[in-house]
Amino acid sequence: MTSASIIVPGPWLTEVAAYAKAHPDADLGLHLALTSEWKTYRWGSVESKDKVPSLSDPSGYLWPETLPAVRNLKPEEAEREIRAQVERAIGLGIHPTHLDSHMGVLFSTPELFAMYVKVAHEYKLPFLAVRIPDAPCATAKCAFRKRCGPGFACHCQRQSARERVARFLCQRGEKISNLALPK
Repeated sequence: MTSASIIVPGPWLTEVAAYAKAHPDADLGLHLALTSEWKTYRWGSVESKDKVPSLSDPSGYLWPETLPAVRNLKPEEAEREIRAQVERAIGLGIHPTHLDSHMGVLFSTPELFAMYVKVAHEYKLPFLAVRIPDAPCATAKCAFRKRCGPGFACHCQRQSARERVARFLCQRGEKISNLALPK
C-alpha cells in the first residue's frame, strides 16, 4: 500500500489511528463521507445529529445515495460535518495527507465543491478534484445536467459504478493517474 483514504464515520477508525501512529510516514488521506450506501452496514455523522439534521435520512444514517443527499443536505451543515471528520481524525493522531469525496457528493454542486476546496485550503491539504475533459452528461434525465458542463464528472445514479467507470475509461485518450473503484 502506498496511499489510502479513511472514512472517518465508519467503524475501525481507532484501528486506523493506531496504524497511523505506528507508521507516521504513511500517506493517509480522508475520504470525506456524506453518504452511507451499504444496506446493512450504515454510519451516521461525526458531528452531533442536532447540528447537521439535513445530513441524515429517515433512519438516522447518512443518505444512502448521492442524489438524495445532495437534494436534502444544507451546505453549511455539510461543511460542519466535514470539518468534524477532519478534526476527529487529527484528534486521534492521524495526520491527513489529502482529502477526497466519498461517492462524489462534494463534486455535485458548485456550492459543495467550493466549500470542500475552502476547507482543504484552511487545513493546507491537497484535495482530489474530478475533471473529465469533454465528458457529456450521461443521460438527459440527469438531475445535474445543467451543472455538469464540459469537463466535469456527472454522477448519475441511474448507472452502476461499473457502467460509469467503463464509460469514463472508453472516453479517455490519455493516461489515468488516479482511479478508485469500490470492491
